[in-house]
Amino acid sequence: MRALSVAVATILSAACTSSPESASGPDPWSGVREFAPTGPYAHRLTGLVLPEQVGQFERTHVSHYDPEGFNISGHYRIAEHRTIATIYHYPGTANGSLLTLEQLAEHFESAKRDVYLHRPGAQSVHDVMLSLVINGMELPGHHAVFQFEELPWFEEPAESHVWLFMVGNWYLKFRFTHPTEKSALVFVSEQGFIASFKWPIPESRNQTPSNLLQRPQRAAFQSVRGRVWRRAQVLRPLPVSGPWHS
Repeated sequence: MRALSVAVATILSAACTSSPESASGPDPWSGVREFAPTGPYAHRLTGLVLPEQVGQFERTHVSHYDPEGFNISGHYRIAEHRTIATIYHYPGTANGSLLTLEQLAEHFESAKRDVYLHRPGAQSVHDVMLSLVINGMELPGHHAVFQFEELPWFEEPAESHVWLFMVGNWYLKFRFTHPTEKSALVFVSEQGFIASFKWPIPESRNQTPSNLLQRPQRAAFQSVRGRVWRRAQVLRPLPVSGPWHS
């Protein structure tokens, strides 16, 4: 399992679509770009695919939190159950080093603080460390459940589930929000949703950043990755304003 984890971490750390130009010049980015692509959308660096539909979940749009498109999210909903789901994918370290369980736990605490910051009435009712098989790998992660007396777009008791996993030096975060009465039904769908996401697996465990990228690309990638990571610490992905946002 360790060998497989390192292999996948390698392919996620070393993508071949960076360009030297993206690592130079000023950084004017100051917002979030939202768009609705047709068909599956693949992360330009790791190859993580955001399908148009995952089970009952239909994708509404994709968001970029940086101009390079490395820090992204995919937004989904089940209209019938008034359930919204968001997957976030972004770099976890500035230098490409593998994330540790301690860093994962620290980042999860930060994710929970974000919930309390934006929803002061949130009550934590569940918090556990776990692992799930995603893309053929057993990934370490954390799961928390928050309950709300009322949310603006539900006008009734609601729940929000936060799942966070680490893959090499990248994070995968999932956020689900739905009426409390749908909890049992949606919880089963959540795990299937999470387990459905895929990204390319290296053909050889010997593949490394040095033989996947040419030298100029490699230098640009290291520079851009560090800049994206630093920006991600300031601009954390937040949920959309409501379930029918498009």
